[in-house]
Amino acid sequence: KEEEDEKFLTPMIKVHDEAALVLAGCHSLVFIEGETTGDPLEDAALRSMRWHLSHETGRAIPLPDTEKRKGGQPISLQSGAKISDVEVLTRHHFSSKLQRMSCV
Repeated sequence: KEEEDEKFLTPMIKVHDEAALVLAGCHSLVFIEGETTGDPLEDAALRSMRWHLSHETGRAIPLPDTEKRKGGQPISLQSGAKISDVEVLTRHHFSSKLQRMSCV
């Protein structure tokens, strides 16, 4: 069973660029007083694709390479452009009535 599951699982560093763009741009994470706060699952998803929130701008950016790990990669668009900085412009917080949230 576990071997079958591995066929369907994709490491986060290999997700499709469209999915990476959604993860980088639609989240409730904010940078406050030197710490990233928000949903731990969203933070884990962002970090697993080796991105994080910039301390300077609060935008999602790729992590740099370290001695032990390769850093995050820019997101490639179909036009050929590469995105390495994603800013959430507006957050529409979770609505219990609608059972959803969204970001622009």
